[in-house]
Amino acid sequence: VPMTHADPAHLRGAGRAILTAGPLFMTLYLAADLYRRIPDAITVDLGILIILPLILLFALIFGPLVAAIPIIIGTTSMRVLAYHCPLFAPRAFWLLAGAAIGFCVAYGCDLLGEVPDLSFALIATSGLSGWLAYTPE
Repeated sequence: VPMTHADPAHLRGAGRAILTAGPLFMTLYLAADLYRRIPDAITVDLGILIILPLILLFALIFGPLVAAIPIIIGTTSMRVLAYHCPLFAPRAFWLLAGAAIGFCVAYGCDLLGEVPDLSFALIATSGLSGWLAYTPE
């Protein structure tokens, strides 16, 4: 039985995106911070082996609280849009829509020039959340 745009089964994709958004955001933020430091030496102390798993656990617990509503709204909107205009049905459009929303938030909050690491993490996480939220018909 094909799903329609009103079928709540599409929320399984949203669930994937919601659960991964927090750890994905933190990983991308930390990676962007390290990348920005190149070519300087990057020191690694053993404390990071304790702190990093705690940060990711914190992100796994609290990330869904931040991500749930925007992802559910975005997933539902994309399903309706794809239903009425099949041009927007491919997964690539879901990624682009998520990245565009992340860009708009970063731009609207003046993060782009001021906090590039955070901007990158927000835009990339938003795009990847769109990718993960996609569920084929």
